[in-house]
Order: sequence, then structure tokens, then C-alpha cells
Amino acid sequence: MALSTHIPKEITDYKERIVGDFSGRQLISLTAIIGLLGGSYFVLVHLVHLSMDVYPYIAALLCAPAFALGFYRKDNMPFEQYIKLLWRFYFEKNDFHWIAEQDFDMSMIPECKESEDTHAFSKKKQPDKNIQEVKFAKEKGSKAARKEIQRRIKEAKAENRAAKLAAKKEAG
Repeated sequence: MALSTHIPKEITDYKERIVGDFSGRQLISLTAIIGLLGGSYFVLVHLVHLSMDVYPYIAALLCAPAFALGFYRKDNMPFEQYIKLLWRFYFEKNDFHWIAEQDFDMSMIPECKESEDTHAFSKKKQPDKNIQEVKFAKEKGSKAARKEIQRRIKEAKAENRAAKLAAKKEAG
């Protein structure tokens, strides 16, 4: 008979609790919320003479960020880290540039079992001057260079189609 012990699932989510079920972060958040509520009540109701019908809505808007900082976690991230990631995604420039190059042998793919000398993307072929010129023009970045690249890409696609048709005629 084997000896066994039950281990609760919450052991991986353990956080040190300071008072009751509240962590230090949550206690600081609650303290800030109480301060905001007291200060906003004094200013808005007593000094500005705001109606008590409107005050709870304004108080909720004022306290929501403090509550989120203390209690809200998204994908196991604190709220401020999550907001920082959202800000970076939506408001900062996220341009990613790459050049698609072939890094593998196309004959490894079952649909491309053509012989290497007739294959348009054979890895053993040395790069042509035109390809090097296209890369240089792409780095240059002018509008005319982009049009030249598009023209050469169309030509290369047409050559590729013609090579595939010729290969099919030879095989069939």
C-alpha cells in the first residue's frame, strides 16, 4: 500500500497575505481608494455642492484605476504591466520588416519533388545579378526602386510559371 498525500491546487498561486485575505498591494490600493473617496466627497459635495445623485458615479470613475491597480490581473500580469503592453501595441510604432528568403531545400516537400536542375527555387544555383540588384534597390527604398522591384517580381513569377509548365510537359 502506497502512502499518498493530497496537495491543494492553490499551492502554485500562493501569495503572502498580510491582513485577512488581502496582500500588501491590495491593502495599499484599498487605502488609496478610501483616501480618494474621502477627499472627493469633501471637495465635490461640500465645496462644489455637487448633488449626491451624481457623486457616486464620479467617485466610481475616480476609484476605478486604484481598484484595478490593486485587484485586477490579466493573464497573470499586474494591471499596470498589462496597460503598458496595450499602450505599446496601439500607440507606438510597430513596424516589422523582413525579407523573405528561401532557407530550405524545396525537394523535401512532397509537392515539389522535381529535379533540382529544373526547379526554379533550387538552392544550389548561385544568385543572379538581378536578385542582388533587387535587394540593393529594396534597401535604397525610393518609389522608383519599389516599382522596379514589383516589375521584376512579376517577371520572375512569369518565368516560374513557364518553367513549371515546361517541367510538366517533360514529365507528362
